[in-house]
Amino acid sequence: MSATFCQALPKVELHAHIGGSVSSATLAKLATMHDTTVDLSSANVGDGESRTIKQIFNLFKVVHSVSKTPAALREMTRDVIGDFADDGVKYLELRTTPRHDPTTGMTKLSYLEAVLETICACNEVASEGERLFTCLLVSIDRRGSLESALETVNLTLALAPKYRSRLALGCSSGAGAAVGKGAGEGAEVYGDVLVGVDVSGDPSVRCVRDFAPALERARAGGLRLAIHFAEILNTKDDFWIAQELRPDRVGHGTTMDEATARALDASRIPLEICMTSNVKCETVPNFAAHHVGELLRTSHPVVLSTDDKGIFGSALSNEYAIAAREFQLGESELWRLAEQGVGYIFQSEAFREELRRRAWSNAPK
Repeated sequence: MSATFCQALPKVELHAHIGGSVSSATLAKLATMHDTTVDLSSANVGDGESRTIKQIFNLFKVVHSVSKTPAALREMTRDVIGDFADDGVKYLELRTTPRHDPTTGMTKLSYLEAVLETICACNEVASEGERLFTCLLVSIDRRGSLESALETVNLTLALAPKYRSRLALGCSSGAGAAVGKGAGEGAEVYGDVLVGVDVSGDPSVRCVRDFAPALERARAGGLRLAIHFAEILNTKDDFWIAQELRPDRVGHGTTMDEATARALDASRIPLEICMTSNVKCETVPNFAAHHVGELLRTSHPVVLSTDDKGIFGSALSNEYAIAAREFQLGESELWRLAEQGVGYIFQSEAFREELRRRAWSNAPK
């Protein structure tokens, strides 16, 4: 499959960490803003290279060293959104862990406000017809405490009303397809900007189940849940996620045992697939052996994603090209796979229908 086709293909990206999605050019620019230098080679994994998951987390320290202020976060977020837009992404759910930096006075609140206001500004100025609609999930770092997780959830819930219906998709084309100001043909379709909570971070440190009270609070407050899942073998926790927690989406799923795989299959929870990340993190041996092949065969809900396109050097269009090559997918199958992802975005069904109409109207029948 040609790179040109995969780049032009309209796509949704549902598993992308802001810090891991920063390009080398943006890192260099941020270093200048902080009056420092960075070793760009220490912030990514080159072609043919791999790292353990623990080594990957150390790479984020480079990004953190040049994103210590709200100004730097605004620049970083703007560039990441622009990169995804250039790759043919039409809807993007970013995720990030809010940080307090005592050296600059940046708080978790000012961190999130910088990211959210940048997202809103990008949504407003994007040109009609080529628009990328961007939203945010706030991440709980599983290396932190339950207290810290509850703080993150409470902060997210406090901010959520301000960013509700802040994403204007445009006027609908049909009756009943609108939310927001009125209904019916020509009514404005709105979506939320702050849409959910993610659990991420080093999977060897703490179980997701340890954060159950924070996740229950988030869900009760109307936030969607996306959970990093089965990145390393943790049978009890992974089974609990699939069988008991039943989040709205899970990510990775490379080390499921049979019981967990059956529970996931029964639940039909959509799985965010990050092939290059999984190969370079050594949780699957190669692309051909990736479990997405079996998931596609059994029609389990999946959406191709990048995880950390800056660190792993793979744009979303490249993930589609890999899937086409490894699992013999043709152009029409890639169109269907991309459009299928719209069904798993954290927005209303009215928003999904209008997004499909706008971005996928030229899909082959």
